[in-house]
Amino acid sequence: MAFLSLLLTVFLQGQAADPSPAELLKSIDEQSSSFKDLTLEAKLVIHEAGPNSVREVGLTIQAKGGKRIIRFTSPEDIKGMGFLLENADTMYAILPAFGNRIRRLGTKQIGQSFMGSDFSSADFLGGKFSEVLDAKLVSSDAQVWLLNGTAKAGKESEYSSRTFRVEKSSRRLLQIEDFGAEGKKGRTVTFDEFKKVEGDSDCVLPGLWVSIDHLRKDHKSELRVLSAKANQGLGDELFKKEALVPK
Repeated sequence: MAFLSLLLTVFLQGQAADPSPAELLKSIDEQSSSFKDLTLEAKLVIHEAGPNSVREVGLTIQAKGGKRIIRFTSPEDIKGMGFLLENADTMYAILPAFGNRIRRLGTKQIGQSFMGSDFSSADFLGGKFSEVLDAKLVSSDAQVWLLNGTAKAGKESEYSSRTFRVEKSSRRLLQIEDFGAEGKKGRTVTFDEFKKVEGDSDCVLPGLWVSIDHLRKDHKSELRVLSAKANQGLGDELFKKEALVPK
């Protein structure tokens, strides 16, 4: 019996304890924000209602600290447009059609549809889940943890709750489901095709984001990352509203 007891003790000591939900959210944040600066070339594909109604938008996204600058490269009717997201409360847009006028947008617009897609401007801000959400473990199987997150005391969220599917082997975020009032599911965002970012081997980002808006009859949009480079020494001057104006 003593021998069996010893074997059981050794076995249990060799089993790593599951991370807490808070640790998992922090791990997700760290994987996607280890860079000093980041430049993405991407394509946004919006599936409109009706047959063969697909709209494609080319864009460049640059990030440093908590700021994001987004510039549109195609199609021609929006080429030159851009947004500067300074934080969750401050966002500027440049409108070439109106003489490159820079306009400050209201806080509510940050949480609204981005260019008619099923993403919001807030999705590009890169905020840290662990700073705004309290998480609880809902379920666990051999492949994934399922977490439920609600806003911390004193923090605001546009959703009443969010669920996170996290892959156990990599601790990567695979999917988010957003719920509104009365627990009604509003949106599902799935992440796939993960790749290490050039210039930062610790930064792993999904190459494909798929967002489905269940309140718009499952309207769907995809963000496909064409290239990703980190730590190129982007200057702070690139993230000022004046930088939106093309040279």
